[in-house]
Amino acid sequence: MIRTMIVDDEENIRYGLKRQVESLNLDIQVIALVDNGEVALEAVQKYHPELLFMDINMPGMNGLEVIKKIRELQHMCSIIIISGYDDFQFAKEAIRQKVDFYLLKPVDDDELAEVCAQAIDNYQKRLLEHNLLKQYQPNDSADLLAYIQNHLDDPTLDYDSLQNSFGLSRSSISKLIKQATNQSLNEYITNQRIDLADAYLKNQKNAAIKQIALMCGFTDPLYFSRVYKKIRGRTPNSTREENL
Repeated sequence: MIRTMIVDDEENIRYGLKRQVESLNLDIQVIALVDNGEVALEAVQKYHPELLFMDINMPGMNGLEVIKKIRELQHMCSIIIISGYDDFQFAKEAIRQKVDFYLLKPVDDDELAEVCAQAIDNYQKRLLEHNLLKQYQPNDSADLLAYIQNHLDDPTLDYDSLQNSFGLSRSSISKLIKQATNQSLNEYITNQRIDLADAYLKNQKNAAIKQIALMCGFTDPLYFSRVYKKIRGRTPNSTREENL
């Protein structure tokens, strides 16, 4: 069952929406009906809902303020705003707070069913990503870094290839790399490739610059030389000559 909360200061809307969502044949179970923002925040921390319906205009703490605090607490629940306000600023702030859907009252059954199904799917994807990320905490990011080291010669090494290999999102990969190296993914890959180029330039005396560029994942030798000079302050040939 999908644990669901409904937050609205109007009693008839709370109970009407409860009947509506529980009739959708989506295994939704409403576990709490709440009439204000302060109680809603407490209930979220107590019941850990997977799906949350939120009104915006409520006395005291409004819906957007509650959502902001929920996200700050890193709750992964899917959030659907159902509001009578067709206001761009409200919608803009809702997007910024990672609300899944913003619906205008009244909502018919077909639209509600479609949105609920997608919101449930969004929650399940976030949960899966969270569980995967727990397997790759900063101390365990050695697997990710080792993969990069072993594929520096692959010009397609990027976020997409890492996502395909590790099943992590772009943001998760970025976070792990940043925590482990204090660099962005692109910075880390580029710096590691230039370090590898140094080793080849010093030890592969007969290898052409073009060949070294390819062995370091650069398909364009001229671009390789520009990047190398930008990072090292000298050309690849200068490094080679210094080590003859």
